[in-house]
Amino acid sequence: MNKKSWVSNNPIKSILLGLIISIIFFVLLLYLVFGNPVQAFIKMFELRGEPNKTGTAMSSLSYIVTWILTIYSICVTGIFSFLVWKINKRSLKISEELKNIEGNREFEYKREKAIIVYYDLQRGFTIIRDLYIKHILKKDFVTLDRAFFSQNWIENVASLRKDLSNDEINNIYYIYNALFTIQSYLDNETSNEKFEKYLGKIVRQFFLDFIPSPLMGELRECGIEELVSIDNYLLMHKLYKLTFNKDEVNIGDNDIQISNGNYYKKLSGDFYNGEGVIYNSYGKVKMRGFFYNGFFASGTYYGYNGLDNQYEIVYESISNESRIKKGVLYNNVIDPKDENLINAKYLDGVPYEGKIIKFNNNYISYWGNVVNGKKDGKGKTFSTNGSIYYDGVYNNDEKINGKLYSSDGTLSFDGEFKDGRPWNGRVRNMDFYYIKRFNGTILEGKAYEGKGLILKITSRGESLNDLRYQEEMEVEYNEIQGEYFSSEEYEEEQSSWHNENQRNSYMEWEDYIYADWKEGVHIEREDKESNKKVYYYPQSEIK
Repeated sequence: MNKKSWVSNNPIKSILLGLIISIIFFVLLLYLVFGNPVQAFIKMFELRGEPNKTGTAMSSLSYIVTWILTIYSICVTGIFSFLVWKINKRSLKISEELKNIEGNREFEYKREKAIIVYYDLQRGFTIIRDLYIKHILKKDFVTLDRAFFSQNWIENVASLRKDLSNDEINNIYYIYNALFTIQSYLDNETSNEKFEKYLGKIVRQFFLDFIPSPLMGELRECGIEELVSIDNYLLMHKLYKLTFNKDEVNIGDNDIQISNGNYYKKLSGDFYNGEGVIYNSYGKVKMRGFFYNGFFASGTYYGYNGLDNQYEIVYESISNESRIKKGVLYNNVIDPKDENLINAKYLDGVPYEGKIIKFNNNYISYWGNVVNGKKDGKGKTFSTNGSIYYDGVYNNDEKINGKLYSSDGTLSFDGEFKDGRPWNGRVRNMDFYYIKRFNGTILEGKAYEGKGLILKITSRGESLNDLRYQEEMEVEYNEIQGEYFSSEEYEEEQSSWHNENQRNSYMEWEDYIYADWKEGVHIEREDKESNKKVYYYPQSEIK
């Protein structure tokens, strides 16, 4: 039952109460002045018409009535004032309730739109990744449902303009437009080449630059938000907060929590403009570093595959641009899985020292160490079909010692290399020079001990000795030619031919000769064509 007085809730009862109190007070005053009011009234009635006897009593009675009316007026005025105050208070309360209701309605409307945009983007990024895997990596053509995101997306995005920056709003619009463009390509059956070119560009823009695009298929078990770019992750992170009710979001002086879980922790400065820590939906640290106007400037960015670590990237700010300084990509796709896919230092966005993985036309081409951007140390090279080609040690991009494999994956050489060629070691079914399918050992690049096939005779009747003699003659000829082309005689012949050609082509020309100066005196060099240069007048050309 309501504990409030019935007086405050019923204005008529309040007025009646004031009237009753006034009457009681009036009767009490009559009793105090006249004693027994009934006998006083009877006596007054008996003396009616004799004002000289009743004048004093009437004056007293008039005085009493005046006071009673005054008191009653004061009571009634007070009651009415109280009632007006109560009505105003109730009106103010109702106004505040209506305001809260309207505010909650606006908040719920915005929350609903945020949920739609959040899941639209999440699905959109997933579609782009899957299309990239199927169209570019696997070369399978697929179709999409036309309505794969909200038709009222412009209105949905516009409703978030108070909670997101202009750059973030424009980024959302750009993402939606990209999805529309992709849908248009698929609907119009545009050539695969144009579509794949556009899709490749979008993947490079929307997804994390640290992870090579061809690994998207191998990392598809990761949540899509772990693969998008940092700017897109921050955008999704802010949209995620807008999808919760007010009572689920707790904003403190130094942190923000959602459903009692960590969301953002401020270490210095302001939220998203200073040093801070951002947590993912599992409560694990996603970013730790410095933010500038809502963007991640420098620090460490973490990635996860479920609850397991997937990558760790250190960024630095150079000329107001965030660049990778160092990165680690943990391995769960290529054997041996206990070795990181990437663990390298970066310069200008390119790995230059440490372990890297490189791709060529979406196929892995190299996985190993680099120094100053060149293969150096332990590494593996792969063929275009994905099979391993070389597994060993490099030095300044040159093979040094390791194993060479044939296209079917069988071992063909194990040993030392020189100038990129097998030099000392064991070979299996190797072809070189005029030897086929040699099995055994080689020394200084030549068959040393083992079995194989060697040339007997050609269709032209040439024996192995004949071919070797021809090779020796070609080598000798090339050496002679090389000596001649580098000789002064050849240089003089070429200079003479060139100078004479210019003299014969123009009517006006001048010969200049190289000279040396010493103490203001010049000394011409030897008078020969290689020391001369012909200058001519173009307008005097002989036609």
